[in-house]
Amino acid sequence: MERKKELLIIAHCILNQNAVIKGWERAPGPFSSIVKDILDQNLGIIQLPCPEFRFAGEDRPPMTLQEYDTPDYRRHCRKLLEPVVDELEEYRNKGYLIKGIMGIEESPSCDGNRTPGIYMQELQGLLRDVGITVSVWDVPADYLESEKPRGLEELQRFYHFKKTIE
Repeated sequence: MERKKELLIIAHCILNQNAVIKGWERAPGPFSSIVKDILDQNLGIIQLPCPEFRFAGEDRPPMTLQEYDTPDYRRHCRKLLEPVVDELEEYRNKGYLIKGIMGIEESPSCDGNRTPGIYMQELQGLLRDVGITVSVWDVPADYLESEKPRGLEELQRFYHFKKTIE
């Protein structure tokens, strides 16, 4: 069987809502509808480590982007991301298509679009440093797995975006 050679980079909590702040989870485990759709597209998944969980643990208090914007937290994020970027470089060198990054809207770390979170800022900076560019799509802030998820059409348009990493 031949490899499809298409990958999607996703924020940790898309596959593991146990990593989010207690009381802020929006699914019992993963965002099942989103994950099922990714699997139905036969995309490989690169799950980013959760920077907040690894920095402050499960019982961390809610913090803002400004509170996370410290030299220590940025250093922590880069340390987590360097092996991921090395992995992406290897995939690029072997002709893989990176479909994009899936972040979390309004996350102080993992928002990739409106006001990019600290982690996504660091990831995009490291990717730029090695000549890799990708698009970002965020899971909407009001997305709840318990409701029939809306917006999967937008997500599917994101998957079909054919921009390659450069």
